[in-house]
Amino acid sequence: MKKLAYFTVIGALTLGANAGSALAQVTTVAIIEWNGPLGYRLRPGAPAVYCAPGDPAEVAKIKINSSLYAPGTMISPEQAKALALCAVPGQLASGEMENHNGRIVYEIDVLPTDKKTYSKVEIDAANGEVINAKQFGGLRGLAGYLRESADRKNNKIPAATTTTTTTTTTTSGGVIEFVGPLGYTLRPGAPAIYCAPGDPAEVARVSVKADLYVPSTMISPEQAKALALCAVPGQLASGEMENHNGRTVYEISVLPTDKKTYSKVEIDAATGEVINAKQFGGLRGLAGFLRESAERNNNKNP
Repeated sequence: MKKLAYFTVIGALTLGANAGSALAQVTTVAIIEWNGPLGYRLRPGAPAVYCAPGDPAEVAKIKINSSLYAPGTMISPEQAKALALCAVPGQLASGEMENHNGRIVYEIDVLPTDKKTYSKVEIDAANGEVINAKQFGGLRGLAGYLRESADRKNNKIPAATTTTTTTTTTTSGGVIEFVGPLGYTLRPGAPAIYCAPGDPAEVARVSVKADLYVPSTMISPEQAKALALCAVPGQLASGEMENHNGRTVYEISVLPTDKKTYSKVEIDAATGEVINAKQFGGLRGLAGFLRESAERNNNKNP
């Protein structure tokens, strides 16, 4: 299922005095299409998408070799760096552009957070699709970590040219903050976030048990269902609210698109943070698929 979201980075609106800086130019309005865990497609000409509060500074900190960049037909190096950090949270090390059989790609190396290894992220320069994000292990990973750590130092842009900004992203129907690959944080009281055109109908189709819901301090069941579908595209099956050591969470089961299994998505009821999205495999996944398919029929709204 193609995921579509519209984001406006309002934090950059305070940068009017620095409008000539590269960062100010890439933090105004961003439009992406979501096509799976690694399928961020950034429309050519749209500014960068930042997935964590520290990403803008990190994007501005490291330069990459962009000799093949053609403005107007490709996403910018800043956008590519931001997308690489969305795919692999960590520190940028190096990057370059390559021609893969006529397809121009950014190849960006990232040092993943808290790991002695490195990841190579490949991004289509024409549309921003994250084609691949491969992490290397063993001796190769360690050797790459040492090499890329040195490259990072060589590729740092002088601190005087960096600019930091707080990015709060908004959609036409709500406010969210990105705090990691599964860190959608929906502000209490904001409307639901829909990541695909069919999600509103799907959200309305299936009911979840919401006996612990407190309207004044929590996101609504509808918002939680929408966020679950953002994390795992598919069909809603069932859901309930649980108290996990004082933290109230929504636990929502989703039948992933085109798979005979199920996923359980946990969402913080107070903030909307997607805490976890676990897909079950093997016999447990198949048994869960059959059980949750029946639950979906039972939980359908009239």
